[in-house]
Amino acid sequence: DWGHGEVSAAAVVVQGNGSGSFSATHQYLDDNPTATLSDLYTITATITDDDGGTDSASTTITVNNVDPILSALSVDSAVIDEDGSVTVSGTFTDVGTHDTHPVAIDWGHGEDSSAAVVVQGNGSGSFSATHQYLDDNPPATLSDLYTITAQINDDDGGTDSASTTITVKHVDPILSVLRVAPAGIDGDR
Repeated sequence: DWGHGEVSAAAVVVQGNGSGSFSATHQYLDDNPTATLSDLYTITATITDDDGGTDSASTTITVNNVDPILSALSVDSAVIDEDGSVTVSGTFTDVGTHDTHPVAIDWGHGEDSSAAVVVQGNGSGSFSATHQYLDDNPPATLSDLYTITAQINDDDGGTDSASTTITVKHVDPILSVLRVAPAGIDGDR
């Protein structure tokens, strides 16, 4: 019995004259329960002879959470105009194949953070999010560099982050109509 609801398995037994040994191997796909950085499992071996006699012995093992790894982060455009949008996307891996992975995007310079859309499979996944920069910030500049940071968390407290940058360019205003008051001023009046 591998503990915490893990699937039990039979061991390989090597039997001699009145004594013997056994061995078994188990892979812990995730630490359990979630929301902990490590968990203690009690492993119990039970032997039963052909006459129905049994004995058990136990030991413990600690299974540690492994942080997820952001392996790529990119933007669809490194330079945009103010009022333009950018999409950031990335990929990640995690040896805890049962973990879930929310991703938060910090768009930089006081922009509101947002959650990314995450698609995950067995130990890996991808994410993306889009943001519109309404203005370049700070004002009085022709362009500004923003640092975009993605932070991934797993459901056991593991985390990783990665950053990239984009430039948001100022766009000049456009004067579309210029009107002049009628020139009806007569010098004789």
